[in-house]
Amino acid sequence: VSKAGFEFVERAPKAELHIHIEGSLEPDLLLRLAEKNSV
Repeated sequence: VSKAGFEFVERAPKAELHIHIEGSLEPDLLLRLAEKNSV
């Protein structure tokens, strides 16, 4: 990979493509966040 290609990838916006949040939050917090965000 060229230096320019590496720098392009470094600067590019990143996104989480796969994540599991179930089990990582207390149920009360999950419900409050869902309500706050109209989910």
